[in-house]
Amino acid sequence: MFELIVQIIAATGLAGVALLMFAENVFPPIPSELIMPLAGFAAARGDMSFLWVVLAGTGGAVAGALIWYLIGRRVGLARITRWSAGAVRLTLTSLPSWLPRAVADWDDEATFFQTPPFPTGCDPARGLAVFSVQPQPS
Repeated sequence: MFELIVQIIAATGLAGVALLMFAENVFPPIPSELIMPLAGFAAARGDMSFLWVVLAGTGGAVAGALIWYLIGRRVGLARITRWSAGAVRLTLTSLPSWLPRAVADWDDEATFFQTPPFPTGCDPARGLAVFSVQPQPS
């Protein structure tokens, strides 16, 4: 896997970084822990711009995450809950227990990032700080 990632980055540059980060979000077995450090190494050697490496990696990761977001939006929470319950029966784990808590967290975050008037106790400056560090590649 390491050699393949090195070859792709060497052959395609920034487009390869974006493509690999996209693929890492869509197909989880591809490790971003290899992609971004190798791209950073290439940037440190002067083969690519550090800023463009970060932007390409972020863009690819966001595009890959967007695929799963659109699938989730299209499928809906009820079907995802049923599917995850079926997966639990197959794998004998307790996967669905996290789903209601995650949805509640998403609702809290949606409330947090509302436009003014902000909810009671919500600091708009804190919201900007949280938002500014969230869109990083995983």
